[in-house]
Amino acid sequence: MSRQKGRLMAGRILPSRQPRKLTRPPREQPPPPTAAAALERTPVRLAWHTGDKVLWNGYSGTFLRETVDDHAEVLIGTRTYRLPKAELRSAEPR
Repeated sequence: MSRQKGRLMAGRILPSRQPRKLTRPPREQPPPPTAAAALERTPVRLAWHTGDKVLWNGYSGTFLRETVDDHAEVLIGTRTYRLPKAELRSAEPR
């Protein structure tokens, strides 16, 4: 097999040996958010207690216990489900 001169191959240095020019100028980074703005966006996490009424996918159930990996055990009807806590909503009116 013979190699052809001038043929581009992966990993080869550009023939001009000069760095490529940027096609567009770099974008400016937005300033970091202030501490007050960061507090406003912090979601409120509910502290579930045994016996709390919860909703999950339209089903109502009773919170049983919290697991170590951010899941919860919920009793819906006669079955116990292990669900992500982020999917649970409070069933009690505010």
